[in-house]
Formats: sequence, structure tokens, C-alpha cells
Amino acid sequence: MILRNSYIFLFVLIFSCASAQRKERLEKLKQKLESTKGVEDTNRVKDLILMARMMYRSDNQYSLKYSKEAVVIASKLKRADLQMDALNATADGFWYVAEYDKAFDFYYKAYKLADSIGNKK
Repeated sequence: MILRNSYIFLFVLIFSCASAQRKERLEKLKQKLESTKGVEDTNRVKDLILMARMMYRSDNQYSLKYSKEAVVIASKLKRADLQMDALNATADGFWYVAEYDKAFDFYYKAYKLADSIGNKK
């Protein structure tokens, strides 16, 4: 019984530390995105994609906002690799809230883009 309680305590402790680190990482990323607002470069696109992927479970609307912005900037930069990642992140956001038709559309756009440049990922 004591061993079981110890395992439960250890699990809760590890989970709470990981959660605190995740929140801190999200805050730093939000601040970085705010400070680079208006900048259209590959680093911003990568940060937007990362933010979208980190938030699609907790705040889906913001996740979709970030991923769609990443799609737009990646298109302007003519970076097909980043555009595919952003399209997939957008699709993941729609998939998570059971909007499967929209998710499929974005997955398909990413597939077509990958196929057009010969990407086998």
C-alpha cells in the first residue's frame, strides 16, 4: 500500500512539474511571437507552427489562428516545406475538434504540395 501511494505521489509530482514547464515554454513563445509581430521570416513560421501544435488541445481557436498565419507567411516566403507543416498543423487543429471535412481539406492540400515537390515524408 505504501509503495502504491509512493508511485501515485511520484506520478503527480512529475506531471505537475511537466505542466509548469509547458506553461512557461508557452509564455516564452507567446512573448517571442508578440515581439516579432509583422516580421515574416522562417523563424516566425516555425514558432507559429510550434505554438499551434502546443495549443490545439488547450485553446483550439488560437491554435488555428497561429497555424493559418504560418500558412500565409510560408506561402509568401515560397517555403513549401514550412507550408506543408503549417497545413498539417491546421488540419490537426480541425481534427481535434471533430471538424473532419476541414481537416481532410488541409491534409489533402499538404499532400498535394508534398507530391508536387516530390517530398516523400
